Amino acid sequence: YVSSTSSTVTGDYALNVTQTATQGLLNGAAAASFVVDGNNDTFKIKVDGVQSGTLTLTQSAGYTGATLAAELQSRINGDSALKAAGAAVVVSYDSGANRFVFQSKSYGSASKVEITEVDTSSAATLGLAVAAGTDGVDVAGTIDGQTATGKAQELTGTGGNSDGLKVSVTGSTGYRGTVNFTRGLIEKLDKVLAGLLDSTGTISSKTQGLAKTLESINDKREELDRRMADLEERLLKKFNAMDSLVGRFQALGSRLTQQLATLPLNQQSNQ
Repeated sequence: YVSSTSSTVTGDYALNVTQTATQGLLNGAAAASFVVDGNNDTFKIKVDGVQSGTLTLTQSAGYTGATLAAELQSRINGDSALKAAGAAVVVSYDSGANRFVFQSKSYGSASKVEITEVDTSSAATLGLAVAAGTDGVDVAGTIDGQTATGKAQELTGTGGNSDGLKVSVTGSTGYRGTVNFTRGLIEKLDKVLAGLLDSTGTISSKTQGLAKTLESINDKREELDRRMADLEERLLKKFNAMDSLVGRFQALGSRLTQQLATLPLNQQSNQ
């Protein structure tokens, strides 16, 4: 089992495999020698559609079929372009046919191996010539009697109750038993959490509501600050006006006291 979708219905689904996935394969020609020198030490290869740079073998007259296969594999899988794309091969020596075999590590119709460039005597000595191998094929079959979509080693249900059900298939062709699909506690919990954590979910809605409330409180606080500032300004103006008025009254009282002191009646009473 690999995955499912929301449209997959719980149940038991028969699995029939009509074709298993294969890997891209390239067989070299018969090798006349395992000696690597300046005339057969470079080549280029394309794996899963990814072109390598120029690959250079270590020159030696001491190789065996197995050790030269290991050298070929090391050089190919060490190429930066192939490594970046995740493309790799397994190289083996077929002693019965006296040839090197290049097999992609991937499966399916995208799995390909092709030698695109060789050195002067590579074909004559090592059996390596510019050639394209046999491409891999995708798995094929049915799920619940419905033709499934195959990609590499994965079959995906297309239609019916098994729609979206994806399984990885290895092994042989024919009836492979049934797939029992259920939605367990973890999936249910995942749906609940997804509903809570979704951008339109409960937590998001609550968070947005609290944010709006805080924004409203901030607006009211700013409005209160403005009103308090206005009130303070008005009270300060009234206080200043009253203080000024009290000052004038005090000055008037002082003048009246001085004038009363100069009146004749006041002077006679003092005598």
